[in-house]
This record gives sequence, C-alpha cells and structure tokens, in this order.
Amino acid sequence: MGYCINCKYRETVDENSIFFNSPSCTNEKKVRTDYVKGIQIPRKCDEINGYGECLEYFPNGLESPSIEFDLETNTVTIKGTNPFVVTTDGTYPDKKSEPVGEYDDIEELYIYSFVAEHTIIAKACCIFDGVLSEMVDLLCEIPDVPSIDFDNKTNTVTINSYNLVYYTTDGSDVTEDSLVYKVPFVIEENQTVKAKSYARGELSEQVEKECVSIEPPVIEFDPETDTVTISADDTILFSTDGSDIFDDADEYTAPFTIDKNTIVKAACIVDGELSEQAELECKVPSVPVISYNPTTKTVTITSDNTVLYTLDGSDVKKKDTEYTVPIKITETTTVKAKSFVNNKLSGQAELECTV
Repeated sequence: MGYCINCKYRETVDENSIFFNSPSCTNEKKVRTDYVKGIQIPRKCDEINGYGECLEYFPNGLESPSIEFDLETNTVTIKGTNPFVVTTDGTYPDKKSEPVGEYDDIEELYIYSFVAEHTIIAKACCIFDGVLSEMVDLLCEIPDVPSIDFDNKTNTVTINSYNLVYYTTDGSDVTEDSLVYKVPFVIEENQTVKAKSYARGELSEQVEKECVSIEPPVIEFDPETDTVTISADDTILFSTDGSDIFDDADEYTAPFTIDKNTIVKAACIVDGELSEQAELECKVPSVPVISYNPTTKTVTITSDNTVLYTLDGSDVKKKDTEYTVPIKITETTTVKAKSFVNNKLSGQAELECTV
C-alpha cells in the first residue's frame, strides 16, 4: 500500500484509488489535489503506490459509482469509492438525501444492495462533502403480466405495467408490431382489449378484457299511483334511502310504491361492473303535522311538501290557503291541513286549538 510521503493523509491500494492531500501537504509532485469552493477534488493516479502525476480528471470531483443487476435474484448492487445517494422512482439523486453504502474491506469500496420488486431505473451518484459525482443509471427489468382496467362510465381503458406494453383492440393477438400503450384511451364501442408487457427481450403472457359500455337504467315515477318503475336491459340494483349504489345493493325485480318523499337511485351491473348511477326524486303527498302552542296561541304545520289549510272547519281543497308561516289565532279554532304535490292532496290532518 502507498500513501503521501509528507502527510500520510490517505492510503492507496491500486490504480483505481482516490488520493487526497491534506490542506497543509506540499508534496505536489506525488499527489495532485485541486480546490473548488473550498472542497477537495480527488483525482485518479496512475501508479499503485500513489506517486506520480494524475492521468484522469473526474469532471465534478468524484468518481461515479457502478450499478449491477442480477437477473436471477433481481438484486441491484451499487459500488463506489465513496458513499452514494440512490433513487429508484425516476427522480435525480439529491445531495440532501441520506447517503447509503457500507465500506467493504476486501473490495475496498462502498457497497449497497437491494432486491427490486418490479422494473425500475436505478440512479446513483457518489457524494463527498456535499458534492455529487456524475449520475449513472441502469434499467433493471423484471417481467410482469399487465392488468387492464375499464371505466364503463367514461369508456376509458387503462393498462397497468412497469414495463413497455403492446396492445390490440380489434380482437387480434398481441405481437411486437401491435400498438404501444402510452396513456389511457377511450373506446367508442364495445371492444376486446388484449395486452402483453415486454421485458428482457420477451413478451409476457397475454391478458384480455371485454370492455362493454353499460347503459344506466331509467327510473320513472307515476304520481297517480305513487309507483316507481325502473327499466334496463341488464340486472338493476337500487336504493330508496338516498344511498349510492354498490354491488351489494338490492336487486330490482318489479315496480314498487312509496308512501313518502323518496330519492330513488339505481345502476345496472354486468360481470361485477356498475354503470353510471341514475336517480330520481319522487314526491308523495303525506299527511302534514299540526301543532299548537297555547301560550303564544300559535299554530305550526310541518310537511316536506306544500301545505294547504283551513281555519273555518271546512275540509281542505286545492283552492285553499297555502301555509307559509305560523298562524296566530284569537278564538277556539279547528285547523285542517293537507299537503299538496303532483297536483294531488294528501290525507287530511286536523286539530282543535282552544283559546
């Protein structure tokens, strides 16, 4: 092993070693060191003992690491003369990141290994005193089988894979001459989409999906009979409590009647896929509630619908007064009221209010 005779600042082992002088070392003929912004810039020397002129200058001061990928174990190994910062998400290594790498006494290098779970681009830079080397990167391909998602509400096809994907929409099998998938796409009619991913020079097994647009159902309400009818060519799921439709909702089989204001929601389901949701507010005349406060001599009528009322004891008709605010009475009165919706009157409520 060799080192700088004057300061013995750092030992060297072979022609690939990096040499430093201490700031006080004057042995310029033996080991060369430059300074940029106060940071030492190492250089590679040509002799095993470290004595001699530098032959190769590293552009920004540090030798870049090397990246290796084991195809059998999917292991990524990075080696360098200094610790390094690494990314696998496509971003550029940041000098603010935590450096990695354990020094190996046998190889006399810093080494860092990890197993990739899917195809990545490993990027790495050696780092010394806040300075990064030139970046190196390596595509580490791991074969996978793509998956196809179809949104029948927007007719959008999405193909998922960490690798290059080829696909067809005409029913033909996928080859390397097929379309290259780049972004989600919209189909205009029912189609069979087939796809294969490509890694390590080979195509994966083929996957396919029937992409069928599911039309939402039609909800109709008959105010004369208070009957709800839902129609569609496919299986229908529905709710009457205002909740959205999921695949565990009740299945519609026949028209049904309602006795109160209801928001009916419905969707078709085909092979576990739900259509866009349809909904309709169905209003039914319901008997209003009359309440009387003897202290304030005030009558209040509550209902979800328009209310008509009388104070003379007569039954309520469509031409009678519409209730808008609480009513003050000055003598004993029989108040009668009906709700009014869809040109229909509800059953009549009445209350004798004694003064």
